[in-house]
Amino acid sequence: MNGWHMAGSHPDEYTFEMTTESLGDKTVARLRCTSDSPQGFGTIMQTVTADHYLGHRIRFAGSLRANSVDGWAGLWLRVDGNSGTEAFDNMHDRAIRGTTGWARAEIVLDVGPHARAIAFGALLHGSGAIDISDLTFTQVGTDVPTTAQTPQMHSEPVNLDFSS
Repeated sequence: MNGWHMAGSHPDEYTFEMTTESLGDKTVARLRCTSDSPQGFGTIMQTVTADHYLGHRIRFAGSLRANSVDGWAGLWLRVDGNSGTEAFDNMHDRAIRGTTGWARAEIVLDVGPHARAIAFGALLHGSGAIDISDLTFTQVGTDVPTTAQTPQMHSEPVNLDFSS
C-alpha cells in the first residue's frame, strides 16, 4: 500500500489489508495476526523527514477498534535525531485490548530542533486484529500536552539505598 510498509519484531506473523467496511466516509484498514502462537509484534509504518516539523509539537491520531486482541495494540510515534530516539510513545500505558468499539487514540510529541526523521504507525502485539481509520498527522500548539511519559528528573541522586 502506497506509503505504508510492514515492520516489527515478527512482521511475517501479521498482515495488513483494506477492508470493505468504512467509518463514515473513511476507509478502514486491518492489521491482523496470522500466527497461532505469535512471538512478537507487527506494525504498519511510515517514516518522513522531520524538516517541516522542527521545533513544533505534533499529533498523530486515529480511530481504532480491537478484535480479540490478546496482547495489546495502539498507535505509535517516534522522533529520531542524530544520536537516536529523541521522543517516543507507543500507547503501551493506554493500549487497547480485547474486543472494543471504535475509539479515538492520539499521540502528541515535541519535535526537537535537531530531529532528522519521524516514524509512525499502528502496532499489534500478540494475536487478534485492529481496525484503523481516520488517521491524521498535524501540528498542534504547546497548549496541547504531550502524551509521552517522561521520568521525573531530580537535581541530585535520590534513594540510592532503596529505602523509600
